[in-house]
Amino acid sequence: MEPKITVIVPVYKAEQYIHKCIDSILSQTFECFELILINDGTPDKSGKICDEYALKDNRVIVNHKPNGGVSSARNNGIKIAKGEYMLFVDSDDWIEPNTLSTLIDHTLNDENDVIIFGLIKDLFSKKELIKSEYNGFFKKQQISIEDLRNNFIYFLNSVGMHPSWMYLFKTDIIVEQNLYFDSKLVLYEDFDFNLRYLNHSSKITFIPDALYHYNLDASTNQLAKRNKINIVSDISTVCNSLFDFINHTNQNMMLKKNAEQMYSYVLPMYTLCLKNIIIHKKVTKMSEKFEVLKQLHNDENFRLVMLHYANSIRFYKFLFILLNKKLYLFAYLLLLYKFYK
Repeated sequence: MEPKITVIVPVYKAEQYIHKCIDSILSQTFECFELILINDGTPDKSGKICDEYALKDNRVIVNHKPNGGVSSARNNGIKIAKGEYMLFVDSDDWIEPNTLSTLIDHTLNDENDVIIFGLIKDLFSKKELIKSEYNGFFKKQQISIEDLRNNFIYFLNSVGMHPSWMYLFKTDIIVEQNLYFDSKLVLYEDFDFNLRYLNHSSKITFIPDALYHYNLDASTNQLAKRNKINIVSDISTVCNSLFDFINHTNQNMMLKKNAEQMYSYVLPMYTLCLKNIIIHKKVTKMSEKFEVLKQLHNDENFRLVMLHYANSIRFYKFLFILLNKKLYLFAYLLLLYKFYK
């Protein structure tokens, strides 16, 4: 019998977490699934641990590949998936025992192209749980793709919708539309994939059930991990996907209606990029910082955001002027003054 759900887990340097992750999947109350573990060239014992699980349970499939990043690993899983639906789980996270049964119940009772569910963010410090936070929609709601487009910023702010592991995807849509994660992206690769998938969806169901546990280490600076010379390109790519999704049906009318909300949502993405320049002030060459500022100056989406905010927020007004005059050193000093603590 073909598996109803394919669960895809990219594995890299996950030795201390992988047992809990895999055990949470194999102990599901719903048993008609396959678990694809993608060993992304991990240097630790994670790959060996995956092989040991495959010997014990025939639902486990292990795929070994050279290191290529989380998107590359997920894409390998997509290519070999046999389930009718697809679920992504990160190797340092885990899911509730009723996750698959809950999701299957909703697929049987409702016609939908995607289910978006809740999660629990578990914040740790030195392996001690500090607090847990719920993220998700407060009630079950099924909406059309038109409703989602017209109220997308509301749902983004209410639910998040960035991580792919909040979604149960339909495999047919992924395969028929040739959808894969963009392996060049380090920032917002999940969000970019989700937006492109939603562009081919008709009905979306939100459920309040908190089925996924996202582990977050409070002692790690998540922003500092994003040291990447083409960070501007990553943000611009997902901005293009966001604008394309919201403006999909009517390029002019929809843009005017949602411009204020879209720019207010995109602004923090570029602010993240600006903060990134400062966080790496001791380890990144000044020439590389200037290169990022040049990329910002040349990025059309950043220019649109700045044109929208330059007259109302003094900091962005001055930054925009400095970048337009190619005074990158002064722009960098302005960022130091604004963000460095």
